[in-house]
Amino acid sequence: MARPTKYNTELLIKADEYLKLCESKKQYPTICTLVKLLGIGRRTFYDLKLKHDTMANIHTRICDAQTNYLSYLNETRSISVVDLSSLSDIFNYAN
Repeated sequence: MARPTKYNTELLIKADEYLKLCESKKQYPTICTLVKLLGIGRRTFYDLKLKHDTMANIHTRICDAQTNYLSYLNETRSISVVDLSSLSDIFNYAN
């Protein structure tokens, strides 16, 4: 018997919130941080990406955001580190 999927609406909402927060704070989004906040493994994320267009879209958005962030750094010559504490309210994440 197969395991139940971890794919659900809450997962998509949290991923969207993470990406919007990174964009608004000019922070670099990563798959590693996203999966930690979602409570899934990287392999699970990539498996879901192959099975669901919405997860593939999230992956594309992360790649695009990373490109935009690096362009921003190049233009401003500045850098910012993702601060997980700023995400704790949204994701109930404890360091």
